[in-house]
Amino acid sequence: MGSVRLRSVAKSFGVVRILFDINLDIAPGEFVVLVGPSGCGKSTLLRLIAGLEDLTEGDLLIDNVRANDIPPGKRDIAMVFQSYALFPHYTVRENMAFGPKLRGEPLAKIAKKIENAARMLNLQNELDRRPAHLSGGQRQRVAMGRAIVREPSLFLFDEPLSNLDAKLRVSMRAEIKALHQKLGNTIIYVTHDQVEAMTMADRIVVMNGGRIEQQGSPAALYDEPANVFVAGFLGSPAMNFIEGVYDAEGGVTTMSGLRVPAPSRLAFSGQKVVVGLRPEHLEVVGPERDGLSARVDVVEPTGQDTLLHTDFGGAPLTVSVRRRLMVSPGETIKLASLPSDAHLFSRESGKRLDA
Repeated sequence: MGSVRLRSVAKSFGVVRILFDINLDIAPGEFVVLVGPSGCGKSTLLRLIAGLEDLTEGDLLIDNVRANDIPPGKRDIAMVFQSYALFPHYTVRENMAFGPKLRGEPLAKIAKKIENAARMLNLQNELDRRPAHLSGGQRQRVAMGRAIVREPSLFLFDEPLSNLDAKLRVSMRAEIKALHQKLGNTIIYVTHDQVEAMTMADRIVVMNGGRIEQQGSPAALYDEPANVFVAGFLGSPAMNFIEGVYDAEGGVTTMSGLRVPAPSRLAFSGQKVVVGLRPEHLEVVGPERDGLSARVDVVEPTGQDTLLHTDFGGAPLTVSVRRRLMVSPGETIKLASLPSDAHLFSRESGKRLDA
């Protein structure tokens, strides 16, 4: 129930190609997040699965049935939009009942479904109110409730939290994840927010320029990004990148002649590379230790962490420190990192260099 397979899927609008050769398998009950920058094609891919757009090339299979020509209403799919898409003149109860009534379900059965969904989403006291009298978070829960009462095999979410404030987004992330754990339905979720992707997904699919760059568990993509794009997109603050030349002694010499520790991989000696360092893998050390000398440009206390934006021989380096530091802009500090924490990428292709 709720499996999706995409085979060599492409989409064009006129002469403009939006999606290129998409191949993706989604298992029943899986929570898959499509993530990428605006314009990468993730929402278009979701609309193809929903049947709101037609495929230009390739095949879409839902529960092992070719769905290219199946109308949206017969795909056993419920979609939750960014804009909520609620009927303003209907109450919450009427909005949630709309789909089942259209299908001719018995009223008693519909009422029971609404009661269960309302309890699950904490909407019991809002059922007779109209959308205009609800908060943004409540409206989004109504949209989710409307999807739940349809009892689909597949839920599609198109950037459902982007209209909410930061605090509400955090709580709604937890609610959607809890909903998935309770219902066990397949969920395909689109967002440009990598934090949403990292915290919610069983599997992340990173897209860029209409193509899939990498897919895997959040931990796998964070720890072993396939290329510079994925490495820079996942992680907040973003990964630092420094260009240089790899040497046989396990280090990278930068354009300004400075040296960065890196894992020992003799096969890449003399190759032009990009070394990537996560901000949390850089440690501020005392002057007596060896390290990377960097000038502090900006200090950002965030409460839990302190972010230091520094200059390392002309290359920007962001450092995330789990303590409060008495550091001022203009000061020079020393940074240390473990060679094993450095990621190596080809400067020419941007791809990860593995031993």
